[in-house]
Amino acid sequence: MTVTAPRKQLSPAWVLFILTGLNLFNYLDRYVLSAVLTPLQKDLGINDGQAGRLVTAFMIGYFVTSPVFGWLGDRCSRKWLIAAGIFVWSVGTILTGFAATFAMMIAFRVLVGLGEASYATISPSLISDSYAPAKRNNALTIFYVAIPVGAALGTIIGGIIAAKWGWRHAFIWAGAPGLLLALVLLPFAELKRGQAEGKTTEAAKRPSVRDIVNLFRIPEYVLVVLGYTAYTFALGAFGHWGPTFLHRAHGVAVDKAGEFFGAVLVVAGLVGTLIG
Repeated sequence: MTVTAPRKQLSPAWVLFILTGLNLFNYLDRYVLSAVLTPLQKDLGINDGQAGRLVTAFMIGYFVTSPVFGWLGDRCSRKWLIAAGIFVWSVGTILTGFAATFAMMIAFRVLVGLGEASYATISPSLISDSYAPAKRNNALTIFYVAIPVGAALGTIIGGIIAAKWGWRHAFIWAGAPGLLLALVLLPFAELKRGQAEGKTTEAAKRPSVRDIVNLFRIPEYVLVVLGYTAYTFALGAFGHWGPTFLHRAHGVAVDKAGEFFGAVLVVAGLVGTLIG
């Protein structure tokens, strides 16, 4: 009888390194759209209202499925859920490059939102289970630094590729690496819930509907949710239309608009995240 050796568990540093890198690609794929919006609208005959609804479609796929993945993350293998999320958002990004109609574009952006919801909902819990409370905040800060960097790279790379080879190639090239990156966590052992605090038995208890309802009875929690909603509303519009505004109002070329806007995102985002 063949005995299979137990799978090795990643060290906290490697967990953080891998998840931060994946988070960078998460936001890179998300922000390619804003960089190529001008040629995309021209090619597909999409007006500004429809272009705005592309982000709405993404957000619907994202926020509708996030609670589902949160529920699954407490009950299923998190590394497999993360792998599935990366694969789905990567496929959605690639398919966006092949969209021939506005309806197809909407469907593929919903798919991207669904995949990213799985990753964004579950991956912070892996970091929390790798680092003790005293070090957890610093680890999560590093993880979230990937947001402005990834957004900047998506804007810069998307604009450059669109200017040289067309907007469709920007989505294809951005999404392709994720098909392989989805496999990166699978060879390693699953992290135990609560292991960083030595409470794996208690961590096995699943939250109930009452636990979720009780969250909304905490004034501080409600205030944070409302504040982050307002923040996302403003920053989302700025991030989506920024390069297009530079192109239309100031005559900046598509690739140069992406480079400038990407630089603004990475500097402002890094400073804000690290200080925060």
